[in-house]
Amino acid sequence: MNVNEIYPSSKSLKAEDLKGRSVGVQIAGYEIADFEKGKKIVLRFHGKEKTFVVNKTNAMIISSAYGSNPEGWVDNEIEIYPDKTTFQGKLVDCLRVRVPAPKEDPKSPIPF
Repeated sequence: MNVNEIYPSSKSLKAEDLKGRSVGVQIAGYEIADFEKGKKIVLRFHGKEKTFVVNKTNAMIISSAYGSNPEGWVDNEIEIYPDKTTFQGKLVDCLRVRVPAPKEDPKSPIPF
């Protein structure tokens, strides 16, 4: 038996939920939630059950594309992928986001 069997999956997305893959999602909405260390943005996605607690790094990445007001993030797409970061001197799993590149017309000339 392991911890995940004792404490079934949470409502929030974790790196292990992605099983090493990245996933594209469309933001359906958000809320500002109080956590022990302050407020954080929690995103909901179209067609997905789990929410995503956004850390500062991921918030800055999303806001660089869609603006600093989370209301402007709604109905836009992001890609969530598993990564590693250091936490308390140890390498741990984490989730990162990136903004998908705009889709180009395959017939448009290559810019170089």
